[in-house]
Amino acid sequence: MRQFLAFVFLYLLFVLQSTLFPIGPQVVLLALIVFALYENRLTATLLGIWAGLCLDLVTPTTLGVQMLALGGVGYGVAAVRNLFYRNRWHNLLFTLIGLILQYGLYHLVDKSPITIGSLLLTTTLTLALTPVAEPALVALFYRHSKR
Repeated sequence: MRQFLAFVFLYLLFVLQSTLFPIGPQVVLLALIVFALYENRLTATLLGIWAGLCLDLVTPTTLGVQMLALGGVGYGVAAVRNLFYRNRWHNLLFTLIGLILQYGLYHLVDKSPITIGSLLLTTTLTLALTPVAEPALVALFYRHSKR
């Protein structure tokens, strides 16, 4: 049931991000990283593919880019999470890698110029929200987790 609620929550975050914050923090990426820290690899990968599909529907000319990027982020974070000591700094690293992967793949496929101002604003807001994301989602979804 928790996994189904994670899919629904990612969809609600997608709606929030695409309507209210088109140039703002990547809250879907932040939630995906937290889910990948607490779920198994398959679930984390499927959550990433689902989040990427939702984001790809906003820009159909680059269909599949966000699915590939966020699916890779979900799998990668779930695969290497045990290599890091449980502190908050690894979330910043995962978020930065996820942003680089997202924007790098998108730029490779779309070939349109990325404005530095919007990229800097989005990256700064996303990194600023990173320390708040894990405690909030853990309180919602993983209150009784031993991790």
